[in-house]
Amino acid sequence: MNIYELKEIFSGCKFDLPKFCNFINSDDEKYSNHNFLEWEKNSKFFMNYGLCNYFVVDKNNILLINYAAEAFGLESMAKVHEEVSSIVVENNIKEKLKIFIISSNLCTEFDDDKYEKEIISKCNSENVEIKHFDLDFYLVLMLWRMDDDRINRHFPSVTKLSNEEIHKDRLYKFFSLNAGKVYHREGLYNFLKDNKLLDRSLVSAHWEEKYLDCKRNDRSDYFNFNKEIYDDTEIDFLKNYKLWDGTLNWQQIHEHPIATFLPKYYYKNCYFQIITESRFKKRNTIFLTEKVYKSLCSTPFILYAQPGSLKKLHQYEFKTFGHIIDESYDEIMDANERLDFLNGEVLRIFSKDLDELKEMYLSCIPILEHNYNVMLSLKWQDMIKDLTLEMKNYLD
Repeated sequence: MNIYELKEIFSGCKFDLPKFCNFINSDDEKYSNHNFLEWEKNSKFFMNYGLCNYFVVDKNNILLINYAAEAFGLESMAKVHEEVSSIVVENNIKEKLKIFIISSNLCTEFDDDKYEKEIISKCNSENVEIKHFDLDFYLVLMLWRMDDDRINRHFPSVTKLSNEEIHKDRLYKFFSLNAGKVYHREGLYNFLKDNKLLDRSLVSAHWEEKYLDCKRNDRSDYFNFNKEIYDDTEIDFLKNYKLWDGTLNWQQIHEHPIATFLPKYYYKNCYFQIITESRFKKRNTIFLTEKVYKSLCSTPFILYAQPGSLKKLHQYEFKTFGHIIDESYDEIMDANERLDFLNGEVLRIFSKDLDELKEMYLSCIPILEHNYNVMLSLKWQDMIKDLTLEMKNYLD
């Protein structure tokens, strides 16, 4: 199969693969030697064009469909499987392609058997085999980038603060960065406003046109490089850091290291963070993104996310802040109840004065230091091996 044939064959897909997805195969001279199953020989390629892209074909005609950067749930996987299968059968290319549909954010810990039956039922086909592997896309991406010393120097961590900076009195109780308007972010913001908790805080809400470290909620000229927030070394880093292939990271939002970057100003001047993840309501996925992973080591946090999210972090041996925060919210399955509980914790904690919050913050320093050491000890290569091993076993 060559790239032009594939584009033509899949041009009728409802999810418009040729327009939105990358087609890479052996007919592209630049990538002629790429092989997913030998990813260790060129891990940079795999991270950029395998794990991080949606639709890729390698030299052995392995078709990898991966919607890594967004939550790829049961119904979406079933629809993709059904449509791709139909196209493959109609075009008589079953023997030419080996297809893997990857989701790196599904959590099946609540009921594995029910999950497998449900997805097979949704696919309406016997031609489905479920394989489990441990791969968290954003954690892998974070760890991969941290291998670069230039990025690691700017990775947000309490270990980057001096003892004086750690113990100084902070200006703000908490910060919270909120871009797109979704149920739980709007619910939190309205709650903060109604309870007069926006004082002594740094909160962005792009749907309210309230911005902090960026100009507006779009992808053009994203950073404002406000020197009240960014120091000179951070500005230089964001403007001049280059990817391994020489492209400027900051020119496009999906290329720059925002997934590993948080201005030091926030965690040097705030005691806590309220993290609002991308997903909140769905129960059968755990979709943790850069919002969590770039915050694990910098400030204690309250997490507005899907149930089981803290439990997932604990499985990676990260620690959270149950000694000062009632983290039973992680077990509340109903989204409305969980939101109310979280808002209640926010009110309880941030009704305290700055001296009390400082004492709570200082009690969390060992946890933040521990989390940074865990980040350094985790190997993203091991997670990729889990995926490629399943692929190899299937092909063998």
